[in-house]
Amino acid sequence: MQPGFGTLAWVVERYKRSRAWEKVSKRSRYEYERALKLVLRHELGDGIELGSIPVHLIDAKGVDHLYVELQRGTRVERRLRQANLCMIRMGRARDAVFRLYPSVVPLNDPFKGVELEHGKGTERPASRAEAYALHHALIAAGEPHLAAVPLICFEWHQRPALTFQA
Repeated sequence: MQPGFGTLAWVVERYKRSRAWEKVSKRSRYEYERALKLVLRHELGDGIELGSIPVHLIDAKGVDHLYVELQRGTRVERRLRQANLCMIRMGRARDAVFRLYPSVVPLNDPFKGVELEHGKGTERPASRAEAYALHHALIAAGEPHLAAVPLICFEWHQRPALTFQA
């Protein structure tokens, strides 16, 4: 079914027909489409899907609210990465279509400038004592073939990368 002219779903459909979409690797397209569908199928308070809304009616305040809504998960409390990817990919789609249809897509991009949140970052690296404790625990559990893994990983990651000079 063809989306309505000038709607957010139309923007995504035009993006998928553009040269910008051709640059997205075939391997990544599934995840792009998944993120775009999450945005398009998001239901507003009155039950209407966001994809059916004309693109010129979508503003920054609404996109900020969408960002918070997309973070809500069922298995985990907050899905920051999912929400971030949705905002980034919708911004790319909108930019590509704006370039092709500047009279339909407004100049102001509500998907740009969203204050993206990020997780707490990486975990504290294990100490040598913790790596050896896991090694000994795996041996005690009868898993000697797995016991080498924490030691190899620990020692490997402690070494600086070798640089070769010609």
